[in-house]
Amino acid sequence: MKWIQRFWRQPNKRYRNFQIVYTILTLNFAIPAFSYYTDRDGTIERARKIGELLGSPEFPESEKSHIWWILGSGNVATLAFMCFLLQFNLRRYRPVLPALMFLKAASSIGYGVLFTKTRNRFFAAASLLDAVTTASMAYYATTAFDEIEASDSPLVPEPFVL
Repeated sequence: MKWIQRFWRQPNKRYRNFQIVYTILTLNFAIPAFSYYTDRDGTIERARKIGELLGSPEFPESEKSHIWWILGSGNVATLAFMCFLLQFNLRRYRPVLPALMFLKAASSIGYGVLFTKTRNRFFAAASLLDAVTTASMAYYATTAFDEIEASDSPLVPEPFVL
């Protein structure tokens, strides 16, 4: 319980916020990556239902490809791993941030292109969500890094050193 109190009350508020946001991001990528590997058809069905809710009932048959399934699963697992590395030690692994942002921004652009070609609103929503996620990744990691570089206050959690 004392750890949680120290975490919430630490002077490095931006670092605390970074840890919260990146925990959500890490889980947001890790859980679906596992789900994608274990339940491809369920994943496609959930995406189709989201598209239907957004007014686009048709979902391209090509989305069921095994090649894209593996590539997509690997992409999301990589996003989870990079977010975790940054949480693990932001100072040490900060060079991962541009690659993380590039991977997510490329996804946003790709979904945007798909939307212009198919008019499927699922792709528009995914593009917008990925753009917001990319901006959040940049903001929280950069502000936290700047804060911890300017402060010598202890960080909670402390960065791990291997």
